[in-house]
Amino acid sequence: MAIIDGGIDVLHEAFHDGAGKTRILAIWDQKDSSGPTPAEAKPGIYKQNYGILHLQSDLSRYVACNAVEKNLGRDAEGDNKGTKFGSPPRNGDRGVVGSG
Repeated sequence: MAIIDGGIDVLHEAFHDGAGKTRILAIWDQKDSSGPTPAEAKPGIYKQNYGILHLQSDLSRYVACNAVEKNLGRDAEGDNKGTKFGSPPRNGDRGVVGSG
């Protein structure tokens, strides 16, 4: 599954497995220019030379420390749709059919 949005809370429990480790494989933040870019992080796989690619090893470190990089975690409006709509259905929910 891919989520395209302005923010996702990688520390949210919905994105952790039973052992408390992240289930997210990577996050490409296209607005953060601090790098490494996807092309730098995974040469030969990605060609994008902008943004920053947070690999699963980075995300695992954030979860273990219970802290994320400054620009990663929540979108500017604070509504965190990426977290809400990327989370698996819970408590009888049938999942997401759309977002506003």
